[in-house]
Amino acid sequence: MATADTEALPQPRHGQTPSRSRSSVVLLSVITAGGVAFAVLAGLDGSPAWRVARVLAVVALTTLAVWVTRRAGRVGQGTAALLLGIAGTTAGAGIASAHVAKAAASTRPPPWRPLCCSPACSCSAGAPSR
Repeated sequence: MATADTEALPQPRHGQTPSRSRSSVVLLSVITAGGVAFAVLAGLDGSPAWRVARVLAVVALTTLAVWVTRRAGRVGQGTAALLLGIAGTTAGAGIASAHVAKAAASTRPPPWRPLCCSPACSCSAGAPSR
């Protein structure tokens, strides 16, 4: 009975290896894209020597992650995706918060007056004070 089932399945031709599953190809593509994006972000700030060092470190870690993921089974690929996702999310949140803080510190106050009910200003927004 086992031979009947295996004969019904298509067999790879001699010398031909079966292709990788679509999910592993997508995972490798996502890891590579995340590594490239993080390398760009790592190289935006600092002295030129530190920029190069950070970018090279990100490229090395991304290459290592792709190499390990290609050789891992489904559990290993899932573990790699989870750990790299956590690391990427944490790094992205840290970078985003720094950029938001810089943007908030550099903005000018609005040209209109906020609603103010003190003796120094009127109780309507934008109305001239007396």
